[in-house]
Amino acid sequence: MDMYRKLDKLSQQAGYNIVVNHHPIFGFATERNAKGEVSLLPRDRGL
Repeated sequence: MDMYRKLDKLSQQAGYNIVVNHHPIFGFATERNAKGEVSLLPRDRGL
C-alpha cells in the first residue's frame, strides 16, 4: 500500500504522468489475510 502513496507523491511533481496513459507491464494487486495483513501479489494478477 505504501507503493501507492509513493506513486501519488511522485506523480504530483510532474505535469504529465505516463500511468494514466499506459497499460502497465505489471498490474499490482493486494490480498488481505485473516489477521488483516496486506500482501502485494506477484506478477500481473491485478490485470
